[in-house]
Parts: sequence; C-alpha cells; structure tokens
Amino acid sequence: MTQLAALGATAQVLPAIMEGGGLTASDDFQRFDKIDALNKLGKRDEAMAYFKQLQWQPMGMTKHDILARFSWASCSDNGLGAPGEQIPTEGPWWLGGYESSKRSAARVGGVAAWMLGELRALAAEDALVVCVCHGGTIALLTNLLLGAAFAGDNNGGSDALPREDTGVSFDGIRNTSVTSFLLPGIGGPPSAGAAGAKPVGYCTCKLEFFNDASHLGMALSKSWAAEYLRAKL
Repeated sequence: MTQLAALGATAQVLPAIMEGGGLTASDDFQRFDKIDALNKLGKRDEAMAYFKQLQWQPMGMTKHDILARFSWASCSDNGLGAPGEQIPTEGPWWLGGYESSKRSAARVGGVAAWMLGELRALAAEDALVVCVCHGGTIALLTNLLLGAAFAGDNNGGSDALPREDTGVSFDGIRNTSVTSFLLPGIGGPPSAGAAGAKPVGYCTCKLEFFNDASHLGMALSKSWAAEYLRAKL
C-alpha cells in the first residue's frame, strides 16, 4: 500500500472488507468456554440465549490513530458508495464483537453486490481498485463474484448472489496473496484487452490472477510443499 500511495493512489478505510470473525478481546473470548459447556450438556437454547446477550468490548485502533499512521488514507466515503459503516469518530473502530459466519457472509455479500453494481457503474472504465484484506474475505468475495458471473447476474442484484456455501470453494487462499478481478462497466462498449486477446466487455467478471504469492519467494513454496506434499524443497 505504501508503494500505491507513492504512485498517487488514494485509500479508503473500509471495515466491510475486514476478515471474518470480528475482533474480540481475550477475556471476552473466554466466554465461549461457558457456551461450549452448555452445548455439551445439550442446553443449546440456553447457550444461544447467553451468546445473544453478551456485550462485547470495542476493539481496534481509533480513527485518529489510523489517520496518523496512514496519512494518505481516508476514513470517509470516497464517492463510490462503498457499503458498511464508517469508522467512528471516537474510540476503537470495531464495535461488533465476535462475528458469526452468517454475519461475515452477509457483510461480504454486501461488498460483492456493491462491486458488481455501484462500483462498476460509478468508477472509470480504467479504474484500479485494490482491496487489502485477509484470505477468508478474499475467498468469500471470489465465491460471490464468480458465482454471480456463472449465474448470469450482470447488474449486481443482491438476490442473485449465491450463499456462502456455493458449489465452488476457494478456501485456503493465503494471507498477503494477490487476487485480481476485471469487472467491465455495465452497458459500456467492450474495452480492448491485450494484443490478440478477446475484448473484456463480453463478460461480467474476468479472473486475471488468483492467490498469487510469488512476491513471497521460496518461503511460501517450501511451506506449501511441507504442508500438502510432505516434501522438503
């Protein structure tokens, strides 16, 4: 991101693309021990009632600290209609506590609908949008963007977006890897691709590259080989 800033790019702090699970204080997280104990006793309704009444501690940096550390970023809307709540003016930025998988899926689903709809409609045809987020969020976005394309949804309608349990799974995306989608403008003329390539206007979403971690060098390859192939490079 520092290199992008040096090129004149601007950034918006967007909580909607954070990793699933939320931010939870360590002492708050210990409350799950009681929930687990109730579930083991078969008291699922009591466990759920206990979970729903929990009050979570605010977590994360303050808006002032974020802007002091990332002076080239903004915590306000950049005019592209990005979804989700804005960073609070006072106090830590995350107020939601633990985030269930359903809440994560709903949040990221809103981001996917925005990308397929408002973002494509409002951004310039040659705009480059970089989302800096964790592997789980990238996996969900990949499922939703490609799923919408497979389903023929070219307008970003949220009803057409698949659920988090789509038939195609992209789980296992590495943190710090790079995934790139090309989303042609809605209703605009087909744009020219690379020499000899088809124009991109014929598609809803083009996957340019996926889970690319080549910038990490051999370290990631060695770790992948050890984990999945039980081999040493």
